[in-house]
Amino acid sequence: MVSGDEILYDGFQRLNMSRTQLRERTTKKLFRMAEILKDKDQLFTNWFYRVIENYDSSLGMRYGVQDGLWAKTIMAQGTPQQRAKWLEGSSDFKIIGCFAMTELGHSSYLRGMETVATFEQSTDEFVIESTSITATKWWMGLAGQIATHAIVFANLNSKGTDCGIQLFIVPLRDPISGKPLPGISIGDLGPKMGRNGLDNGWIQFHKIRIPRSHMLSRWARIESDGSFFPAQNPAVVYGSNIDERVAMVITSFDFVAMGLTIAMRYAAVRRQGPGDPKILDYGSHRAYLMPILAKSYAISFASRSVLLRWRSLQDALERGDEKFYLSILPDIHNLSCALKSIATWWAAGSLEMIRRSMGGHAYSQFSGIPRLAEDFGVYTTGGGDNAVLIQQTAKYLIKTVSKTSDMSKAPAKESSVFYLWNASQWTCQSVKPRNFGEISLKELGRCLQFMSFYLTKSAAENLAGKIHAGNSPGISWNESLVQLSDAVHFHSLSFIYDSFLHAISDASADASGHIGMDGIRFNLTNLCLLYGLKEIENYFGQCSEAGIVTSDDLPIIRMAIDKLNMEIRKSAILLVDAFAIPDALLNSPLGRYDGDIYQHYMKAIVDSESGDVAPYWNDLIKPHVQHLKTRSKL
Repeated sequence: MVSGDEILYDGFQRLNMSRTQLRERTTKKLFRMAEILKDKDQLFTNWFYRVIENYDSSLGMRYGVQDGLWAKTIMAQGTPQQRAKWLEGSSDFKIIGCFAMTELGHSSYLRGMETVATFEQSTDEFVIESTSITATKWWMGLAGQIATHAIVFANLNSKGTDCGIQLFIVPLRDPISGKPLPGISIGDLGPKMGRNGLDNGWIQFHKIRIPRSHMLSRWARIESDGSFFPAQNPAVVYGSNIDERVAMVITSFDFVAMGLTIAMRYAAVRRQGPGDPKILDYGSHRAYLMPILAKSYAISFASRSVLLRWRSLQDALERGDEKFYLSILPDIHNLSCALKSIATWWAAGSLEMIRRSMGGHAYSQFSGIPRLAEDFGVYTTGGGDNAVLIQQTAKYLIKTVSKTSDMSKAPAKESSVFYLWNASQWTCQSVKPRNFGEISLKELGRCLQFMSFYLTKSAAENLAGKIHAGNSPGISWNESLVQLSDAVHFHSLSFIYDSFLHAISDASADASGHIGMDGIRFNLTNLCLLYGLKEIENYFGQCSEAGIVTSDDLPIIRMAIDKLNMEIRKSAILLVDAFAIPDALLNSPLGRYDGDIYQHYMKAIVDSESGDVAPYWNDLIKPHVQHLKTRSKL
């Protein structure tokens, strides 16, 4: 559908476009998307958006801001009357919204925000003000050039009392002239590392007045006399961020899957010289790519698992079961923070390793790899800086682990932390496998869960010890961040691994007796084992401290990993082909399905250039070298 659309599909043309041309082209694509998605169901919309995000990330993020941050926030936070007013026209961009949360001096630290909304009883209005330069809203997608409105995160002040962060709808631009409204300073943030077809912008509010009805009031509200009624659970403010972070886990898989498909297919064709093996058959190359392939499958299954949990929670909210929604929200919020951090850090690092695995050709934009790395980079900081999100989950885990000695306090089995109650009953001796070279899937899963409990418990005890020794809670927390980060890593790894196990079990049940199922099960099992063993190797020091490995186990683990790398190599191309990414979406001659890489690589290069003479030859080069013509005659 994308490759056959003359507006959406532009092949390699984007590589030679200026930023202004990219913005104009992406805007045309944005409105074309709205035409295609009109009257389509949510399943098709979700699928189509995912394709677009992978093909043209600037377009994907523009649409994601409108649909995911603007519209879905109003759906989740707005009253029925507010939804009716602000959502009408959003799907076809008759109103264009952005999401003004991040500030120049305050990113993921919402409590530090300086934008203030002061309620004025005499006029029944809020006065929105950026109180300093660091209060400037920053990085807002769509704000740079086209947004007409913003959902603004601001500290509400009523009757001289701070009422916490609330969300307000603020008009930004005149819809006829496109100029900022009085009291609004707004601009574009200029060239970026990637996604230059997206207009990220900045906004300052100079005592802008908006009516009381512009505060999103599904959960918290303010009366005309200034009386404020807070939400039952402050976490409801973060609902939109959960949606964004879950999407980033999915995109982490998608981007690495595209990079891997290109790199694997290239490595299955490329030889260093006549008679040499394909580079995919070198042990060092397998060691680069096979663990990334294994974790790609793991992240894919984990992303599906957390997405289903989040959708189930959203469905409960739409049914009006607010009590259930609020009871589960903290768990899914903290799980999404952890997974977003782990997945995006992994994906960013993996894309760089993929680039290196392809040698010099991956430095070319025509390989498709630089675009993936540049466009993905924002995800490690966008939607909440990973270093900060990790700490949010760490606080949740520390609070949780203090209850694990009492089974009556265990959450529902569906909770992401339920396993901690089981792991609290284990010892390192009961968990340690007899032989890592013959470890089972279940044994490996227990190792990861025990490590999560051990590291969380140790971090909690270390933190308490520092405070007991007289250090302030802030200093104690800061000095414990490395341990806390490790605990969150293993909590995430445990969830990812468990999602992989469930996927293997579900696949076996759904396709029992089907031709080829044994081979699928065999490959998935090997990938799952490789993923888990590689994590044990990566964190061998921590695992040794916990007592589940010894120095004697390390060579056994490494030998098992090498064996799995070799075994997975046999099916590596089939395993990336299973991602089912068409050539048009990869947009890389080096990753073609048919393996004819050199012909198409050369054609892409030649077709993209305007001629064989530099346009500045006569002005700059000719005066320096024209004497060579005279010498040649002599």
